[in-house]
Amino acid sequence: MKRTVNGMVRLFLLNTMWLICSLPIVTIFPATAAMLGVIRDWRLQKEYPLVSCYWSHFRENLKVSLIIGLAMSLWILALLLNVDIILQLGTVLRWMLLPVTVALFLAAVFVLLLSFPFMVHYELGLRSILKNTLYFVVIQPHAAFLCLLFFSLSAWLILAAPFLVFIVISPIAYLIYRVCDHSFQKIENMKRTTGKMSSMIGQ
Repeated sequence: MKRTVNGMVRLFLLNTMWLICSLPIVTIFPATAAMLGVIRDWRLQKEYPLVSCYWSHFRENLKVSLIIGLAMSLWILALLLNVDIILQLGTVLRWMLLPVTVALFLAAVFVLLLSFPFMVHYELGLRSILKNTLYFVVIQPHAAFLCLLFFSLSAWLILAAPFLVFIVISPIAYLIYRVCDHSFQKIENMKRTTGKMSSMIGQ
């Protein structure tokens, strides 16, 4: 019981730090990377002071998280505007362009959602993070869509009851990272046992 209460308190404090660091809006991306970095440390049973640990991950992932976060957000916005234009075209053009646009939209959403777990789990450069994220979606689609489901659930809860933003962000982030971490381990085990998996991850 005490362990459960301590875990809830830690998640609440982490949620609060994420909110504070996300206040300038644009810093929501490094704030999210920092939150996932802290969660990874917890799963590795590394007991660092929360504030210093969070700030360390924030600074470490600041540049890459901002580039990916801003680029994918602009890409998603552009695609949404593109859909509005496509819907005004003729039937043939509409059904030719719409599937491509939807596919590109999903790719951008998955990169925006899953690149942060890669960022804190592996020491990768920007290009490798993007490649590995798309590779992950292809070979672990069930995990990718489960993460998307968790994210969608959190968005729905916050839209339905905005005060939940003070509670649900860190638990959802924990679930997303746990799913990714489990999938990362499966991929690494398959690489070691079969020798047939791509060696992309970790490079």
